[in-house]
Amino acid sequence: MATKIKVAVLGITGLTGEELLRIFENHPQVEVVSVYSRTAQKLKDLYPHFKKFAHLNVDVFSIEHLKKSGAQCVFIALPHGQAMEFVPRILEAKIKVVDLGSDFRLQDIAAYEKWYQKHTAASFVPKAVYGLCEFNREQIKTAELIANPGCYVTSATLAIKPLIDADLIEKEDIIVDAKSGVSGAGREVYSDARRAQWENSFSAYKVDGHRHLPEIEQNIGAKITFTPHLLPIDRGIIATCYLKPKKGVTAAQIKDVFMKKYMHENFVEVLDKSPNLKDILGTNYTQIYFTFDANRTRLIVIAALDNLTKGASGQAIQNMNLMFGLEEDAGLKDLKRI
Repeated sequence: MATKIKVAVLGITGLTGEELLRIFENHPQVEVVSVYSRTAQKLKDLYPHFKKFAHLNVDVFSIEHLKKSGAQCVFIALPHGQAMEFVPRILEAKIKVVDLGSDFRLQDIAAYEKWYQKHTAASFVPKAVYGLCEFNREQIKTAELIANPGCYVTSATLAIKPLIDADLIEKEDIIVDAKSGVSGAGREVYSDARRAQWENSFSAYKVDGHRHLPEIEQNIGAKITFTPHLLPIDRGIIATCYLKPKKGVTAAQIKDVFMKKYMHENFVEVLDKSPNLKDILGTNYTQIYFTFDANRTRLIVIAALDNLTKGASGQAIQNMNLMFGLEEDAGLKDLKRI
């Protein structure tokens, strides 16, 4: 049997940290050697359902402990502004990093500081490879630092970027109307204590500007109107994108672009009907559907994915697989629907 890749998770108590463990539990070529949080405890006390990892302790992070664990790759599953504290030391220790947060996604430091906070590791931003495998596969294979894309961003980019690259749609008047399950808002909002606030409810939020907006615009190379909504469900995203096709563009041309781009991709499916979240929850798949509106003045592209898998932890593992020369779908292709 081939030697397993040794990995660590920094930020194990969050939803994406837990999702990483769910996937690693059945990844045949990965060994989880260390996990970290602000306070030390037994991992089995935190997640008793992960029997495979019951022997692990949750430790307070130190670079010395990380090196001693033998980890070859660290997954950082922390809120924005925290990864930049750890990345320089981890990379200096010759350990690869997949950052699930936002600290290294935006190449424009001024944009990051406008939407987030002051960046204290700006010199490392140019070293980061944006981890959307469907567009940056070759760069990911040789990367030391991966900036794992956001969940809203992944759905919108996969839906829109191929059409912009093919010059089939106008770069003006792009609308992304996206709905996310509550897990996308993090552990605190998703908790039982907050459940009564979002059950049997539905609302838009951050209508005047969401932090994922500049990341989508960076990816597709166009300005957009982006409105996120919170669905009263646990997980999943549907992004409905309203686009203006260039004069004379046909449905056959749109389909040809999507099929050529995604027909050989492991985790993107182009459908002939509108996607249903139930079909992909818990998996690493994105499903895409397109149609024209009744007046044929708008192209509507719908992308559906699970915000915790393809929108976060599954995509991070997809990136890791490429970084270490594994099959891209290792540990991901047989994930069960939730």
